[in-house]
Amino acid sequence: MPTFYRGDIVLVERYSSNYAVGDVILFDVAGGQIPWIHRVIEVREAVNGEVFYLTKGDHNERADREVYLNEDKWLRRENTYGRVFAVLPYVGQFSLLMTEVPFLREFFIALIGLLYLVSQNGLQ
Repeated sequence: MPTFYRGDIVLVERYSSNYAVGDVILFDVAGGQIPWIHRVIEVREAVNGEVFYLTKGDHNERADREVYLNEDKWLRRENTYGRVFAVLPYVGQFSLLMTEVPFLREFFIALIGLLYLVSQNGLQ
């Protein structure tokens, strides 16, 4: 079961230490225009001390190996933005409606303009 859903707003903190198994992180993917948010399911440390992560979406059956930016199928620290520390459920729903239902966006712009005009006439 996913921790959050489409339309939820997630708050991400830059994280200075290594991520742990169970952390939900924001990271870049190959060919992606927007970053992904998935859970760390495995952490490996190389002999040189570099740390690598394996992630998986809560609703997915398989790990994310095919989407990382490097050939060795592990996520590198430099391709991450931070760790999710809070979720605001449903807060992004209004923004989604405004982008997915074009007439609704125009309606609200017109409504705001009308309310502005009415309030200006009421002040005189």
